[in-house]
Amino acid sequence: GSAKSLEVSVPLNVGVDGTGHDVFFYGDTASKYMKWDQSEDNLFFPDNTNILFGSGNDATIGVASDNLVIKNDTADKDIILKADNGSGTATAYLTLDGSAQTTNVSKDLRADDNINLSCGTSGDLNFRHDGTDSHIDNWTNDLTITNYSDDKDIIFKSDDGSGGVETYFFLDGSSGRTVFPDSKYIVFGTDNNLFLTHNGTDS
Repeated sequence: GSAKSLEVSVPLNVGVDGTGHDVFFYGDTASKYMKWDQSEDNLFFPDNTNILFGSGNDATIGVASDNLVIKNDTADKDIILKADNGSGTATAYLTLDGSAQTTNVSKDLRADDNINLSCGTSGDLNFRHDGTDSHIDNWTNDLTITNYSDDKDIIFKSDDGSGGVETYFFLDGSSGRTVFPDSKYIVFGTDNNLFLTHNGTDS
């Protein structure tokens, strides 16, 4: 039949405050509807029934095959998650950048104890903190650490035995050498049987 419309020029109330009714909005397809459930105080959409935003239906929120899908179909545009920045201003925390095809994290990202930050389809590389110690775990093939910056170094630092931090050795990108600073030891043997060191004057 012909399309029908309901025009309401005054507020439309279904029930009264504190005592409502279930309200259904049915579509042309069986099992497709929107329901205000008065007993649960929520708005219900069946599977594969979406909420659309924009004159071109550019943004979609819906449930498909038990997955919640949030989608932006507008070319080169983003999905942005914002929250307060601690000073009363909404700030982007996470952005799915549609033009750059990147996921941009704009605030600190923290994984709690014993939660892995994983890389690789099979979770081949993991970063985690177990509540006491920190771990970098590689489960597939080689682990490569590379610095591509010209004439720059890879520097290994740790506690200096007195509560400070100092360099133990570094890969010198400008000289192509592995450098142990003065008075640092290379130690061999379980019982520290052999030492190599240079104190600034003698070796």
